[in-house]
Amino acid sequence: MTSRERVIRALLRQSVDRVPRQIITPMSWEGDFPPDVAEICCRYPMDIERADFEMPKSDRVRGKRGQVGQYVDDWGCTWEIRDTSHRARLIHSPLADIGRLAKYQPPTEILKRWNLAPVSRQCAESSRFVVAFCEGSVFQRICWLRSRSAAVGDLRKDSKPIRKLLSMVHEFCVREVELWCASDVDGIVLSDAWWTEQPSIDVSLWRQLFKPIYAQLCDMIRQADKFVFFDIQGPCQEVLADLLEIGVDAVGADWLSMPLEKLAAQFKGQLTFWAGFTDCEGPQKLTPEQTRESVRRLRRVLDGSQGGLIARFVWTPGTNFKNMVTFYEYWLEPAAALAAATTQESSQTQAKASGAPTAGASAGKSAPTKS
Repeated sequence: MTSRERVIRALLRQSVDRVPRQIITPMSWEGDFPPDVAEICCRYPMDIERADFEMPKSDRVRGKRGQVGQYVDDWGCTWEIRDTSHRARLIHSPLADIGRLAKYQPPTEILKRWNLAPVSRQCAESSRFVVAFCEGSVFQRICWLRSRSAAVGDLRKDSKPIRKLLSMVHEFCVREVELWCASDVDGIVLSDAWWTEQPSIDVSLWRQLFKPIYAQLCDMIRQADKFVFFDIQGPCQEVLADLLEIGVDAVGADWLSMPLEKLAAQFKGQLTFWAGFTDCEGPQKLTPEQTRESVRRLRRVLDGSQGGLIARFVWTPGTNFKNMVTFYEYWLEPAAALAAATTQESSQTQAKASGAPTAGASAGKSAPTKS
């Protein structure tokens, strides 16, 4: 079974020899993989790879993305990175004064400069599943352009300028997705973050304004015979049924922070869980032991032997290498060892509840063997 076949079977909820795996580096990371990521990819070959494509830069760009200092992006938003954590902070929104909207134009020139020839060669030569990550995040982009508080206020009031801005960003995303649909990639990743912070919109407004936009994009992708991935920052359980309805195949989210057991009971067999560590700080905060137990929980609840599950790890500068090793190693833990660890954990929980002494967890800490 090739990597591409393995991922496709997982997306179709069909049996697989093992759960497909992926590692993701920030979009701002340029050049070769950092050494620790390269080492992980050598030990645990990945099944999914990002399209080999360098987005052209617009005429507004100033500075270098992903480096300490200030950077102006393609849309004119100014970002600042203050330290080696590489976490960017928005410091200027070009449409904070909505009066500037009349003369503002999206960076459509970058779409005219696309060269997808390297992607075509990559798809033809690779046995892995190739995904394209779209730059457009409709709600986030509006918040960055306008400032979050102003954008949310405008959306709630349904002002004429915000409708114009929403239409402008929507049109750009459609053109971007059209280009990817004409390529040879296997899947296209959409992304957004509606409820990561306050102020924010409610679900009814999301359904009114944003669901139709993403329904159109999903329809375009599926008509091009490609799979739809949706990467969501923040809680998303209230709109999972909506995403399934509009044709999303796989949802990437911080599943471990949500009621995973309840969601699995509702959506397992209908949706592919693109699961693992998605919070950029999560892997850095956890110990290897906590990472191991998180992987075991995902495996117990979601299974994955019959598809419907893809394991992913989001790398950021400073990520603990041992956590990465533990993450990928315990996806390979034999089913018998996983069952034994689950039984032991259950016994310890019951004993703790009853006040009885608990046995050591040495069996649960034994290293798994690769399959």
